[in-house]
Amino acid sequence: ARRLCLVMYDRRGTGLSGGQVDDFGVAASVRELRAVVEAVGAPVSLLAMSGAGPIALGLAADHPDLVDRLVLYGTYASGPAVFTDPELRRVMVAMVRAHWGMGSRLIADLYRPGSSPEAALHLARVLRDSADREVAAGYLEAIYDTDVSALLARVRAPALVLHYRGDRVIPFAGGRQLAAALPDASFLPLDGTFHLPDVPHLDRVVEAVTEFVAAGTNRPGRGNGLAIASQAARDLGGRLLVDVHAAGTLAVLELPERPASAVRTFARTATIMPMKPA
Repeated sequence: ARRLCLVMYDRRGTGLSGGQVDDFGVAASVRELRAVVEAVGAPVSLLAMSGAGPIALGLAADHPDLVDRLVLYGTYASGPAVFTDPELRRVMVAMVRAHWGMGSRLIADLYRPGSSPEAALHLARVLRDSADREVAAGYLEAIYDTDVSALLARVRAPALVLHYRGDRVIPFAGGRQLAAALPDASFLPLDGTFHLPDVPHLDRVVEAVTEFVAAGTNRPGRGNGLAIASQAARDLGGRLLVDVHAAGTLAVLELPERPASAVRTFARTATIMPMKPA
């Protein structure tokens, strides 16, 4: 079976990466990701899920020597083109900032529609544990406002785009946008209303991702790392990925006891392995 090194990091102000967040914009996030990639050893393939897509695209466009391949899952390039209701955006950010408990529960329900009350409460609790209300609201607002669509034509790395047709967090239009505008993109639509991979689709998703990334690493002179750009609103980062996908996940992680990084960004390694529900 193919195995790929997986490096994950928590963004500044989230999870195990402490420190005050002074800039929630995509440019600062790209600099953060660049530091992680350079520490890992370029070139790498980037797995960018949800709000991490624009960050990975920004790095791939501005620093093509660092990025071998892109896996873009449930993400987008232009927030204004995908999140078309400005009043809804304003209400969501205001709710997260004013009442993070209620906001985290709403986000959890959008992520996993139809999940049990216990599972929804667990996800909401993980979201609250991962970031305080100001950080969560800041990153969420950045997701809505970010637009890197002008960079797409400059992205040379091959891309695999995966998106659920009924995604209620980031609409399917985001995936179509990427597949149409990227110079070298393959599109894998998924049926369902989920945002992140659902258990019945895990085998298909893992196979598609590993085969796509392996096709790049098998070429002479290419890297063999797989780095993940963590989710921009801290919906997907190291601990949350493990917690949310305990029944079936793309990675098995061993969490060290404390963060350690010259750029105050927490990184760790793992092996991609499909997991089955117990």
